[in-house]
Amino acid sequence: MIKTGILNKEVENRLKTLFPFLLELPEKTYRTIINSGRYETAHIGETLMEEGRVCLGIALVMSGSIRIYKISETGREVTLYRIRPGETCVLAASCMLGGMTFPIIAEAEQETELFMIPKQTFETEFARSSVMQRFIFRQNAEKLVDIISVLDDIAFERIDKRLIRYLLANGDTLKTTHEKIAMELGTAREVVSRLLKDFENQGLVGLRRGSVKIKKRRQLENFLP
Repeated sequence: MIKTGILNKEVENRLKTLFPFLLELPEKTYRTIINSGRYETAHIGETLMEEGRVCLGIALVMSGSIRIYKISETGREVTLYRIRPGETCVLAASCMLGGMTFPIIAEAEQETELFMIPKQTFETEFARSSVMQRFIFRQNAEKLVDIISVLDDIAFERIDKRLIRYLLANGDTLKTTHEKIAMELGTAREVVSRLLKDFENQGLVGLRRGSVKIKKRRQLENFLP
């Protein structure tokens, strides 16, 4: 991760726009957060936090995207949720407040800008500020819904239906690999490849190296309830 130091005025204004709860804080609290925090950038594919690590701060995401995922003992990945601009990692907040280590993995999916609030500052100001508490609790509720949705899909919906939903939700041409789709859906690459080949044989999609093109969207929709 590249550390780029304290905020300049332009970046600080962007931060306030993305995180309006900052404007509700008392001036002293706001200044404490701004002066103790650091503006940082992360590259695509960079691991920001590993399972079992101690959280040293909380990240406010200003641009890009962070994927939060879990790896099973067999090496299978499942994406739990993403952190996008205007959001933060509620698990990092919970781990700091609860004295726990980070239970999953955080990885930058794009070039990502972050404002990092150090652990001591976060814990102190969180205890004092109902504004910050409401922000964290709201974020926590939203990400919990995302996780429940993932678990619901894995437990109760057939993989072919989940694959169709994934394809339909990502435009007419997906620039991705079978491996990455499998990671998103929490299944094996071979399963995804077999299903996509079946769809191709039915004329529903076209497959090329690194991409999947939807040819018959309406027919794919008809497979869903």
